[in-house]
Amino acid sequence: MEFGYKHGIATLMGDMAATLGRRVVFDKAKREIRPDTRLAQDVPAVTSGRGTR
Repeated sequence: MEFGYKHGIATLMGDMAATLGRRVVFDKAKREIRPDTRLAQDVPAVTSGRGTR
């Protein structure tokens, strides 16, 4: 189960990075994927959805 979650996060991060054309980071505390703050601060974060059901 944990492996599947981590794999899903990695897939979403790869897709988001390719779409935005920049590096993204995962915030474990907030459970969100967002662009690297050193590169862009104006793009909204995408939540992972874990634990929302």
